[in-house]
Amino acid sequence: GRRYAHEIKYPVAMPGRIGMLMLIAVLLAGGGRASGPDDVAALVARAESLRSQQQFPAAIAVLQRAVALRPTDRQVALLLAETLGWDQHFRESESVYRQILKREPESREASIGLARTLLWQGHNAEARSLFQRLARRSPSDVDASEGAATAAYWAGDWATAQREFAAVLRRDAQRPSARKSLAEIEAATRGEDSVSIEAIDDDQPFRSLHTEAVESFYSDPLTRWNVAAGGYAFRDRRRDRDWTAPSIRVSNRVAFPWQRLTIDSSIGMLRYGDGSTRALGGLAMHRTIGKGEIIASLDRHELVATATARAFHPAIASWSLGWHRDRDPQRILAVVDAGALRYNDHNRGWFAQGYALIPVLHRDRVSVAVGGSLVARDTSESRFYVESVSSTRSADGPFFNYTYRGSYTPYWTPQRLRELRAIVKVSADLPRAATLTLHADGGVAADVAQGFAPAAGPSPFPPAIATYDFDRHFHPWRASATLNVPFEDSLHLELGFEQSTTAFYRARSIRATLVRRR
Repeated sequence: GRRYAHEIKYPVAMPGRIGMLMLIAVLLAGGGRASGPDDVAALVARAESLRSQQQFPAAIAVLQRAVALRPTDRQVALLLAETLGWDQHFRESESVYRQILKREPESREASIGLARTLLWQGHNAEARSLFQRLARRSPSDVDASEGAATAAYWAGDWATAQREFAAVLRRDAQRPSARKSLAEIEAATRGEDSVSIEAIDDDQPFRSLHTEAVESFYSDPLTRWNVAAGGYAFRDRRRDRDWTAPSIRVSNRVAFPWQRLTIDSSIGMLRYGDGSTRALGGLAMHRTIGKGEIIASLDRHELVATATARAFHPAIASWSLGWHRDRDPQRILAVVDAGALRYNDHNRGWFAQGYALIPVLHRDRVSVAVGGSLVARDTSESRFYVESVSSTRSADGPFFNYTYRGSYTPYWTPQRLRELRAIVKVSADLPRAATLTLHADGGVAADVAQGFAPAAGPSPFPPAIATYDFDRHFHPWRASATLNVPFEDSLHLELGFEQSTTAFYRARSIRATLVRRR
């Protein structure tokens, strides 16, 4: 029933009595040493050698044998727990540390080891609490103070982490991890200046140019501000008219890391082409849950996609609630949103939409993701109106055939829209750290469109115009390319092109953004 502490290799063949006696001697010698202190020490020495060679699974197996021989040996158990953590067996490491603390609640080594294991698992609040308890117990414990700061940093509490890392370095300047973390926080909270321009040409016919300059800065590591100024320039080719709409906007993002909450807010003004000024802005709350986040938002923004926006000042207020998982391109990305819409002319609408992207290929320089999207949207009242009427005399009688041209005035109003698209996204790393992203989506859609009547009549123009609804099916699609080119560590340029088609228009857009980090 004795368990041997080390492996015994037997000879292949030992004929006769001498061989049998040698075999028995080996067994007795091995069994007699199995549980002795020298054998545990030998196992620990063997494990240390394997750890130094980064052969962690083999070291764990050796240490488990040592723990089985001496279950109450704190140093052996600590070594096993640490090695389990190094091999990313965090739960097993945590279990061993907790067993040690049950026997020895005041063990500093087990407490700090447990705190580090919890930190590696992402349990930042519990890890920070343990580190702080150790630091209060022994104010000179710089390791515990640095661990508490690291827990705050990994939780996103950069303000606390910045303050505590600085205190750690004042006590011990030879702390490379603290110095590196502090430098990372300072780099991540550098301000930015950017200038962007986007030109859109569609077949309505309508052209627009949007420019904006943005200055971003942090008032503290958890609070970011953006101040933007710019505006629109429009060209209505049908009426041969130009007009502009200058704007200004201030936005803010505040993080509450321990509550896993982020609040975005913005306020701005837009001056329409006829001199009228309207207030715009919004508020959004992001609550992180697992790998995704719940987002609730209220927003009011301009609608300037048609020439009639110059005089009608269209704007849309919306509230929405959704779940987003869209921050890690190496994982499945998914977004679901639903909400209500309220237009400035008291029209109403609603929407529900979602998409998912699944990575299917990831090579050294190229990654591919595929997925799909689904959209449902409706508006209470249509804003599709007759814009012009023409007629031609009928060849078989004294009648005229009417041709109607309609447009959305002053904004698009989808009626019972249902849309399903397939999506393909390709990302490629180019030389000199440049990246290229290609996106394409397309599918099928159906809505209720509006027509005009009568189709013919005895006079050159219809005496009255009526409307009727009909079901419409079409194939929307979109294709885009985005190139990001860094010039140096603090400067990069992003160029983009997009072509899109829906039921009632085709549009091409070109955009460029230059960003400089201060």
